[in-house]
Amino acid sequence: MTDTSEERDAQITRMYEVGYLILPSVPEENIPEKVSNIKNLVTKDGGKILSEGYPEMRELAYEMTKNVNAKNEHFESAYFGWMKFECTPSVLLEMKKSLDLMVDVLRYILIKAGKEVPVVVKSALREGGEKAEAHKGEDATTTTAEIDKSIDELVAE
Repeated sequence: MTDTSEERDAQITRMYEVGYLILPSVPEENIPEKVSNIKNLVTKDGGKILSEGYPEMRELAYEMTKNVNAKNEHFESAYFGWMKFECTPSVLLEMKKSLDLMVDVLRYILIKAGKEVPVVVKSALREGGEKAEAHKGEDATTTTAEIDKSIDELVAE
């Protein structure tokens, strides 16, 4: 039996990122457990965590409301953390469902991450695309046109 195109696409791992806010009412000593729960959503079905930012208490840009214990609670701060990972779309769907049910997660965002291409700028450029003088032994080989071409290639992917 042959796989259809849809079935093959569902089995391909892709790169994603999740940013999440954990309620400030969660004691700081319980934060590792909450992070572990989120990590397990990725890894339990074969996902792979690539990098992460451990949650830190942050002031929010605006007040957020969440229904906690049948009562609307207002929050002005939360623990913000993030994670970059690879998984199949089916794992991502299950992760979304589980995050929706987590009472200690104020908000989250799941996004598809693109390929990362490291960009090293070796020199400063002057207006008009002229090469600038090299600083501290760096060579001035990058022009504005070359940078624009690289950006266009990345956007085309």
